[in-house]
Amino acid sequence: MKSQPSPSDMLEELADKVIGQMDRLAVTSFQSALDEMIDFHRFLIEAYETHDEHGQAISFAQIGDWNSLHEEWIREYRRLFERATRYIGQDNDFIEALLHVPFRLLPRDGRRSATAVTTSLLDLVNILVHRLEAWLTQRRTYEPHAERDESSIPWIAGSDKRAYEEVVMSLVGTWEDTLRIVDHVYRWRRREIEPAEQWKRFATSWPFLQRHLRNSAYLLAVAVWNEDDIGARYYAEMLLRWFDGLQNDLESDYHLIKTLLTPDFLEMEWNEALASLTPMVRSPSLDQPSPSGVFSAIVQNALADTISVTAGVMLGWFVERRQGTDIAPRIASRLLSDEVVDNDAHRTKRDIGFRPFFLQLVRIHTAGERFEQRGYGHWLDSLIATLDSMSERRVVPGRVYRPSTRDEREDLLLPWLACLIAQIPEEGDANVVEAISQLTNREDAFVHADRTLRGLLHNLGQLKSALEPQQREYLSRGATALNPRTEVGERSERLTTILDSMIGAIEAQRRERLQARPIDEGKLHAIQKQVVQALTSADGGVGVFEGFSIMREPADLPIRECTINQIEKGYLTTPEMAQEPGNIWEVVTRTVQRFAVRFVWIALSQRPRREVDVKDEASYLAALTEEARPMVQGGLQPVLLVRDWDDPPWVRNWFSWSGDRPSGLQVRRKAEIDTGLYVGTVNDIDVYRVKLDEGQSLLFRSDLLRRVIYGLRDHGNVVDVEFTAGQDEQPGSLKFRFSQDTEWRDDEIIVLQYSAAREPIAGGFTG
Repeated sequence: MKSQPSPSDMLEELADKVIGQMDRLAVTSFQSALDEMIDFHRFLIEAYETHDEHGQAISFAQIGDWNSLHEEWIREYRRLFERATRYIGQDNDFIEALLHVPFRLLPRDGRRSATAVTTSLLDLVNILVHRLEAWLTQRRTYEPHAERDESSIPWIAGSDKRAYEEVVMSLVGTWEDTLRIVDHVYRWRRREIEPAEQWKRFATSWPFLQRHLRNSAYLLAVAVWNEDDIGARYYAEMLLRWFDGLQNDLESDYHLIKTLLTPDFLEMEWNEALASLTPMVRSPSLDQPSPSGVFSAIVQNALADTISVTAGVMLGWFVERRQGTDIAPRIASRLLSDEVVDNDAHRTKRDIGFRPFFLQLVRIHTAGERFEQRGYGHWLDSLIATLDSMSERRVVPGRVYRPSTRDEREDLLLPWLACLIAQIPEEGDANVVEAISQLTNREDAFVHADRTLRGLLHNLGQLKSALEPQQREYLSRGATALNPRTEVGERSERLTTILDSMIGAIEAQRRERLQARPIDEGKLHAIQKQVVQALTSADGGVGVFEGFSIMREPADLPIRECTINQIEKGYLTTPEMAQEPGNIWEVVTRTVQRFAVRFVWIALSQRPRREVDVKDEASYLAALTEEARPMVQGGLQPVLLVRDWDDPPWVRNWFSWSGDRPSGLQVRRKAEIDTGLYVGTVNDIDVYRVKLDEGQSLLFRSDLLRRVIYGLRDHGNVVDVEFTAGQDEQPGSLKFRFSQDTEWRDDEIIVLQYSAAREPIAGGFTG
């Protein structure tokens, strides 16, 4: 039985009708067919809309197998774009009508539509631009550059050039129109709403703006990669003017230091965002920031960061010789210098130059942490990956290749460094050290406080390291492409000095804060609790004895002190001011536990003992069996301590599958014994390896230890912990103090003496 057609099938049939009218060159019929397809597509989007249990707009069109339904619907336009480009120069009406498709599909109220569906409509322009570049490539030829051997000049016939330029200009106009209606789609202009609601609407609209901004950069990157001078010129202008379509709907806020404002603030409620903005307010006496002013600054910062990322990616293409023309550095230079054709008075101009660009890099590198899968930092990384994806080399399916494209901010370190070298002033540092020092002086202005500053210091250190002579050729090619008068060697030295000053200033601020910041007693208490649990829970780390108890008593017992060095004070502050090694407190806890267990072994070494001399394996095994027999017959578990796996040497053969075992020897392993000291069980005797004196093995009953006692100290604590700061900025130490003793049964220990022993090691044992 034939199945019912799916919505995708219906859209495909409607697309066939549109294509048919194009092939007939029937413009009016084409418009009608396209209207029918768009109306049906809008109907599908609205029909699939719903809300989750929290009232959040979602869509059943987000469901799918390999691809969601709404993505399948969008793909139907690919054939339309491809067919319409065939008629560029013959009848541009087809392609110009299709340019409006994203605009016409947008919802009436974006707040009631699923974000994923709405933003995906903007990706139609990415599909379209590749069809346009394919058309251009088929009609273009290259001529050698008159002055540069490595460059060539693309050339296109006059009529084709004019037709293509008309399409690009129409694309830019419709794309900018799509941005201008965001205030209407998300209801920005309703002035009667409260600040919290206005902020919520701005936040709801941000995914739309973010996708539009990303795709604007993508259009430019595609044009540059395809060495399309016409497209690159108009798309660069469009990207530089991107905020112009929004500025009339937003207001400026001069109360804030805006450098560190990122879209991550939009994930907060307005009151929470206000609290986080406190370190950025220029003066407490000023009025609180407005949602519109804060949002305006966030959007402008995102635009500036996108421009810096786009310029860095394109400059990297040129320096790494992935292209045959100089279009990439020309467009990158234009982006960095904010060069537009009509720089009218109404346009919002970016602050450009060495100092603003360096401040942008600080914001970019401090926006979230590496490998995060959400937030603004992750979006910047994905933007880099998206823009650079088209430069991926061709590969043979099935083979494994090293990555050839960029996918994170650190991958743009060298191109950005070349930009800094090209922009550095002839004298001085443009007050960049002072500006960044003022930012870093307020650690609470950064997302993760001091942890973010440590990451920034790491990034600055990477910049400094990249200025070494090994990268000089790369930096020289990039910097001179942006500024032919650049003397890279001298500027690199000056930039190194600036970076040294910057790093030194930030480190001085951190040292001052660290010295003034108290130890977090809560962290010390948590460490203390962890150590107490390790000492008094289960077997307390002893692991060899059975049936003993660990007691806490208010008794006067011998004092033990364990000092652990190389502990940074920053581990113990809030916020933390040093990166903790992943398992440092587990290591500390195990160290204190082993220290405490050592005194159990020392006490064992002082118990009554009886020596039995043996000469070889046979006499050793005979004596072992004879001495253990009364314990076994009495229902006790014998324990044998050996010096190591192969000491005495015959023990290795006993527990080896290929070993030559003596007759009657029964060997097994007990799954319930959970300690690394356990070797195995031989003839019902549990064997453990412990560092003993040479030539000795010890045999005793497993319940020889009766009790381990820890004295209760002041305030009822078992363990006191104290941090001592180091001298001259050196790491400090943690001192653990506790009182401990042991109680034993009166049974003696049997010492199997199988060779002449050396002088005993301290205490006779080390656990």
